[in-house]
Amino acid sequence: MTKSVVIETSQSDLFLSRELATLEFNFRVLAQARDTSIPLH
Repeated sequence: MTKSVVIETSQSDLFLSRELATLEFNFRVLAQARDTSIPLH
């Protein structure tokens, strides 16, 4: 039988984590857009 793990976090922690993940993704996309070895078609 598998047990569930409950992690105590506040809603604001989850919101902050989601926003930081979005910013990190955007920075990765921008870094690829600046890379001239990657064609943009």
